[in-house]
Amino acid sequence: MLEPGAALDDGPLSSLEGCVAALADGRVTSQDLVRRGLDRIERFDGPDGLNAVIAVAPDPLAEARAADERRARGQARGPLDGVPFTVKDCIEARGMPTTHGSRLFEHWVPSQDAPVVARLREAGMVALAKVSLDDFAAACWGESSILGPMRNPYDPARTVGGSSGGAAVTVAAGYAPLSLGTDTGGSLRIPAALCGVATLRPSTGVLPLDGVFPRSPSQDTVGPMASSVAGLAMAFDALRDLPVRSAPSSAPVPTGLRLGIVEGGLAIWGDDPEGPVLRRFRELVDALRASGVDVGQVPAPPRELLDASVAINAEARQAVDAYLARGGMPTRDFDDLLASGAMTENALLTFTRHAAVEPDEAATAQVYERRRELRDATHALLLDQRLDAVMYPSVQRVPTWLGQEQAGVFTRWSEHTGFPAVAVPMGMVDTGEGPCSTELLGLGGDDDRLLDVARAVEAVAQTLSRTTR
Repeated sequence: MLEPGAALDDGPLSSLEGCVAALADGRVTSQDLVRRGLDRIERFDGPDGLNAVIAVAPDPLAEARAADERRARGQARGPLDGVPFTVKDCIEARGMPTTHGSRLFEHWVPSQDAPVVARLREAGMVALAKVSLDDFAAACWGESSILGPMRNPYDPARTVGGSSGGAAVTVAAGYAPLSLGTDTGGSLRIPAALCGVATLRPSTGVLPLDGVFPRSPSQDTVGPMASSVAGLAMAFDALRDLPVRSAPSSAPVPTGLRLGIVEGGLAIWGDDPEGPVLRRFRELVDALRASGVDVGQVPAPPRELLDASVAINAEARQAVDAYLARGGMPTRDFDDLLASGAMTENALLTFTRHAAVEPDEAATAQVYERRRELRDATHALLLDQRLDAVMYPSVQRVPTWLGQEQAGVFTRWSEHTGFPAVAVPMGMVDTGEGPCSTELLGLGGDDDRLLDVARAVEAVAQTLSRTTR
């Protein structure tokens, strides 16, 4: 078993912007970056390691060599050309199995990329590996039936969370500076918090979901994970098929910010108002105020507006049926998949709950109405108080031990409004039990502005990390 922290990577090539700069000035080649990632997978992954990689790409070095040749000819496709990335294994990528974490799909290889993967490849990025997840993205325990539990690079005895646990591990451990994950109910932000990396849950509907296993189409989204907000911004450009900004980290950090904080009572269950995560959050708030940020309290949204399980249950069957109806897969429809039982116990419980819900148009309509109320109230809050973002700790407790469900999670505000959220690392808690993060929620559709705000918060959080870690 790995020692705590042995697999962590915070060197200059651990960040997306660091890789971009090193490629641009000739300090490294794309082949160097891919070999580095493959070496770290060999050293730190596998059943006795972090256990995050399901499959390595067939020949990533050939793709890297092609990227190096383009760059040598002066024909690089952009700043990201030649940088490796990993893909959560519920997102289709040609040439590699898409298992969804289940042995049922162990040998299913799609014939084409999901559009989000295709866009990164078009930017010249090199797909390095498919990474583990809770089966069919249907739980947040950080385990798959195909590999078992993933392990946290900070402490392999602790959880990575889920369902995008493998994505968080591969960034934290330096396999690749970018990973592509999904988020329906916190699946990007929970593992990002527990593994000390940054992530963006974009505004719902901004990125295409074709070729991605569905959970709840009204909440599902794809998003990037990186070690920094600058990396998120570059990846988000590519994912939208926009010209990639070359150095977002060199742009002026926004000033005159106004943030609303929701400090306690946020978790659906497992609040820890005096615990180490909230102590760290308060340290960050104090440091932000000292840096000139205007920070004020705002109320938490009513909990009744945050309960949308009825909608997920109502949408799941139809969405899964539509995904599997394309044919050529090991199972035909939702019922066939559920009957197979080919998933972890926790994922099976989720699918069983989906199956138990009878269609109830009135109840579903009521949930959608509550979501509209929450969107309107949040929009009014941000505008009326002239807030650049609302800030709160998305996971209020330290990473739990393997085999335990993570407590203290509050991620629903973003997914139920469709507004964007960025998880920004706050460093280690004072007890040394693991990393933690703060979440920033912004106006729907204003993702780029939220990334700018997150970069300013990140700059303060990094000074905090250096002084108290």
